[in-house]
Amino acid sequence: MSEQAANATLVERRDVTDALAYFFVAPDRAPFASFEPGQFTNLGLEVFDRSVGERRFVRRAYSPGSAPTQRERLEFYVRRVQGGRLTEALFELRPGARLWLDPAVYGRFTLEPVPADRDVVFVASGTGVAPYVSMLRSYAGRKRWRRAVLVESVREERELGYRAELEALAARDPSFVWLPTVTRAPEASTWAGSRVRIPALLEPDAFARRTGVALDPRTTHVLLCGNPSMLADVSARLGELGFAPHSRRAPGQVHTERYW
Repeated sequence: MSEQAANATLVERRDVTDALAYFFVAPDRAPFASFEPGQFTNLGLEVFDRSVGERRFVRRAYSPGSAPTQRERLEFYVRRVQGGRLTEALFELRPGARLWLDPAVYGRFTLEPVPADRDVVFVASGTGVAPYVSMLRSYAGRKRWRRAVLVESVREERELGYRAELEALAARDPSFVWLPTVTRAPEASTWAGSRVRIPALLEPDAFARRTGVALDPRTTHVLLCGNPSMLADVSARLGELGFAPHSRRAPGQVHTERYW
């Protein structure tokens, strides 16, 4: 690689669909750096850039889905983007392939500003579920929150990432609710769950009946991770309910991370 030398190996890949997969990456120098669930690092490859007719190094940010205790290899949930220089190349890799893994971690999209006596609503679109999986793997059952709800929005049922794991967690942990919604399920499909976009799920009375969590900024924090449209739409809906965006200078109850 011309700009960054390969320093990690793809040790396993599990396909969810032809455009979604879990990539398991082992750094040459293990264990990987300490990180908080929700932080991100970068994956990179040298790929051929047709626009300039030469090979170039490209990288993209990803949050590990793995817990921080699992640093011998990191798990990343990746969507293949048509025309995306890095993701197209990543999906050509097979176990044993070499790639670049940024040795550092970044970001503040963590539970650090959320008090342990609050309810937490995790909201994800697509692969934005990954940082929440890291949080759940790290903190579920450890009294890091009072109750937690994960709202996961995808286009088709088969795109529900980590489905078996989240169903199992919800079945054994009464303080956790998994609330998936499938926005483009065919009318004739067998999907029996929600088929609406996320803002429609956030009607306070119905949400409380379904999850046991009140959409009340006095008792609840909401984390949003996904595409810009989802972030804007859900933030606006939460604003109508009295929630405020969080920043270091002005603490609030809505924490956002663009994952696109």
